[in-house]
Amino acid sequence: MFGDRNANDPLDNIAHFAQERRLARARWPFLSERDLREVNTVKQLAAIVHARTSLSPADADAEVEEWLTGHDVRVARSGLRS
Repeated sequence: MFGDRNANDPLDNIAHFAQERRLARARWPFLSERDLREVNTVKQLAAIVHARTSLSPADADAEVEEWLTGHDVRVARSGLRS
């Protein structure tokens, strides 16, 4: 999800994913580098957010989905999907 080096992602862009990891940690300071390396899905990220905050599972899902909306805008602006 954050540019796993072992993933076969045609959009893999090291600088872009490093920035996304920084933005994720700015939003959720409790995320470790290990968390960011191991999170592969939106569901996994939402589970971590739920487990480490007082948010309900539904609220954690909504928070992650909101953050991903910004991610999609950033990807579109970066030209990675061109």
